[in-house]
Amino acid sequence: MTEVLERPERRVLGRTGWDAPALGLGTYCLTTDWGVCHDEAVAIVRRALALGVDLVDTAPLYGSGEAEVVLRAALHGERRPHRILEKIGRFDQGIFRRQADRAYVDAELIEAQLMHSLRLLGRETVDALLIHEADWERWWPDATQVDDAPVVAALEHLRREGRVERIGISARDVDAAERLCATGRFDLLLFVHFLNVVWQEAGDRVLAAAAAQDMGVVVGAPFRRGLLLTGDDDLLARLEEERRDDVPPGIVERIRRARALADEAGMSLAELGLRYLLSLDGVHCVLVGVERVEQLEENVARAARGPLPHDVLREIAALREVPPGAWASPAVSSR
Repeated sequence: MTEVLERPERRVLGRTGWDAPALGLGTYCLTTDWGVCHDEAVAIVRRALALGVDLVDTAPLYGSGEAEVVLRAALHGERRPHRILEKIGRFDQGIFRRQADRAYVDAELIEAQLMHSLRLLGRETVDALLIHEADWERWWPDATQVDDAPVVAALEHLRREGRVERIGISARDVDAAERLCATGRFDLLLFVHFLNVVWQEAGDRVLAAAAAQDMGVVVGAPFRRGLLLTGDDDLLARLEEERRDDVPPGIVERIRRARALADEAGMSLAELGLRYLLSLDGVHCVLVGVERVEQLEENVARAARGPLPHDVLREIAALREVPPGAWASPAVSSR
């Protein structure tokens, strides 16, 4: 007998006015490159819709278009409401490998990539089109003149033509996200990798910048591709040994403390992290990528439990007392 799961709450996605689920589905992992066969990927998308997870994010990068083909199969004839967030960019891994550098500043090539994605999706339109890695400087020939950038012209033309309803940006750099939000030209922000239970500080600026423009805010990669799911002490020890620049010593310590907080609260680190993001003012939806139906259902159950209690949130906020720091350079031998 299939367990009946409570659905995640619904939220208004900023100035889009869309009624969106607090939990969305990312399709980055729904490809054979991640060991997920086509039929299984299709089943995951359909199960997501059945559970009310009807905001789906994709990109040409994901499996070089395979994720878009999965969505075409999963959504064919689908009558339940759903919305697709599509992206443009990462041309070096798509149909413009030879012209990748030029494509970032060529409105015709940008539009051509979307048309290719629409053919793969089997659709005439998508609900939203986001600039993939909008914090990359190559999009902006003159960083001070965002309004005149070819990509903005392309997105606004596609919106006028009815190919997309809303336009937006995806980013992981706080300075760039804040600057692009402030232009008022975009409806949606997808902020990835650096807003979560351990990397909290980005939210102060990014969420405020988006709220000032009434933008819809979606958070992606909430678990840093598994880093914030682990109960593996050996992994944390390896991180200390590897000294990765993107995981400095203070972050490793924050992960340890977050795991302890989760244990005290009687939940997994995954649940703590997901519900933390759902507790933040200004976050409308959290995208979670999965590789199995069971993972999807686990996340739906976590999200349905809603925001965290205030006392737990206070303890999470205290993680900021641990400065991220940086790894010391290895000693240079005098020999």
